[in-house]
Amino acid sequence: MRFEVFKKVLWRKADYLALSTDARLLFLWSWTNPDVGACGLYRASVRQLEDALGESPGAAPARERVGVALRELAEKPHVLYDDEAEVLWVVAKAKHADRSETARNLMRREARRCPPTPLRHEFRRLYDRRLELAEETR
Repeated sequence: MRFEVFKKVLWRKADYLALSTDARLLFLWSWTNPDVGACGLYRASVRQLEDALGESPGAAPARERVGVALRELAEKPHVLYDDEAEVLWVVAKAKHADRSETARNLMRREARRCPPTPLRHEFRRLYDRRLELAEETR
């Protein structure tokens, strides 16, 4: 089991507090689910996202709620999702990760495991200098 620090200051950030309940829940899930790594770029199926929100009596179907929440999270952007590749990117995850060489190595491995997608390319553009990402993660 792996433990990580999740900063409580999030509960005071106006841009987080302005999110809908579904967007908040999906954001928290995207940071804390068992598949997320240090870099925040990983595979997540639409079904996993639906399960994260769960069913809510009287609410729209989970798939529709996921779409609305993802669009809302993409505005800042907090979380981006590539439907075709089923890749989710928690944009600030790597920024808040440990800065040790071990953590940087881990993030490089995670980025290499991610399928080629525009999100991986954007991750590389944003974090290349910090992580010294190899050519293969483009």
